Amino acid sequence: MKNIFTTLIIIWASISTGFSQSNEFISLQSMSEEKPINLNLAMSDPDPIGDGKGNWKLSLAMPGFGLYNVNGNKKSLLLMPACYGLVGVGIITSFIGNIEHRNYLNARDPALIDSHLSKSIMLNTAGLFMVGSGATLWILQVGWTYIYGSYNDIYRERNNNWTDKISLSNGGYNPSTKTFSLTTSIKL
Repeated sequence: MKNIFTTLIIIWASISTGFSQSNEFISLQSMSEEKPINLNLAMSDPDPIGDGKGNWKLSLAMPGFGLYNVNGNKKSLLLMPACYGLVGVGIITSFIGNIEHRNYLNARDPALIDSHLSKSIMLNTAGLFMVGSGATLWILQVGWTYIYGSYNDIYRERNNNWTDKISLSNGGYNPSTKTFSLTTSIKL
């Protein structure tokens, strides 16, 4: 229904602009004096494809930034605080676990020995889990940046080949046939 509406509006607009004030059609000769229409949209539009696979280096240094350059999704920028946070908090937790282990070694009271040992094991395990999770997330987003960027490079190359091999141009108005011409050429 929406396409029918759009088509009817375009037909109405083209008919209404084809009439002058005296309800006569504008002469077709005046149309030939207009500039030809530029149909090279692929060359004039900005590149919708993100950056290439070289952004994996940026993603390795600052997680999420390379992926953001590749896919344009702002949620990718959340990976930086997530990776740095998990690794940083994991290191601090393991450091505190090591302090508890030293307290366990120096303790003389059996109740304190059990308390320091259980805290030490719990903190070191949590720290290793956080560091491992952060590092895994970091490495996975670097790999995803490389894969996504590789596809972007492939699509960009295909688009460039398409624009090199197929060209459309407006031949202008032909007064003998009273039509507009559109020429297409394909290089093999």
